[in-house]
This record gives sequence, C-alpha cells and structure tokens, in this order.
Amino acid sequence: VVGTVTITTKKALDARRFFVALVGHEEIERRDNSSDGKRTESREIYRDEYSFLDGEQLPAGMNQSFDFDLVAPSGNQVDGGGAERSGGGVEINVGGMSFGSDQRRRRLRWSVEARVDLPGVDLAKSKSVRVNLS
Repeated sequence: VVGTVTITTKKALDARRFFVALVGHEEIERRDNSSDGKRTESREIYRDEYSFLDGEQLPAGMNQSFDFDLVAPSGNQVDGGGAERSGGGVEINVGGMSFGSDQRRRRLRWSVEARVDLPGVDLAKSKSVRVNLS
C-alpha cells in the first residue's frame, strides 16, 4: 500500500511518535440457530507500521507531507486465510430435541491508519483500503 500522509499543526507539539500502519481486522459474525442470537467479534490479525517521527518537537504552522510504502501480507501470512467465508450450520436431532451449531461469517477489513502520539492525546485518522491477498 503506497500513499502520502500530511501533518498540519496549529501550535507547537511534542510528538512522541508519528506513524502510519496497515491494519487488518477479522470480523466474525456468529448466529446461534437455537436462540436466534447474533454476535460480532473483531480482532486485529495483521499490522505493518512505518514511523516518520519519534520524540520530536513539531513547530507551529508545520505542513509537511510524508510518503509511505506498507507491505500487504500474502494469503498464508494472515490468520484466517484472508477470504470472506460463510460457514454452514450442523443440526443434530435427538429424540425431538435439536442442537444447532452456530453459523459463522468471517470478513477481513483493512485500513491505513495515521497516528500522532502526543502527551495526553492520541490523534488518529484512518481510511479503509482494499487488499487482495494472493
């Protein structure tokens, strides 16, 4: 993922760190057949970061652009395989009682995140991106 990020300051700031990251989140939606419940869980499964500034004073009126090149993973580097998948449910009937396995839907969401870590404040902006895993 190649891009440019621009930082503009209105006043002088003590930046602990200024960086961009390619972040992959796996979202798992679970439906339980027996109770009609629906639950969504999310977890970070990939992160590649590039730092521009570490522990620097940013002057007032700064308007500077930085280019970045972040590495997208191959399909076998990502836990969960990287493809959108739907799982089928299994239902077992015993003496009139039904036991259904939960159905799962998995999806990967990718974003590029720019973040400035300041004392007491963490400023961030992110943009969704499309990553094709091979």
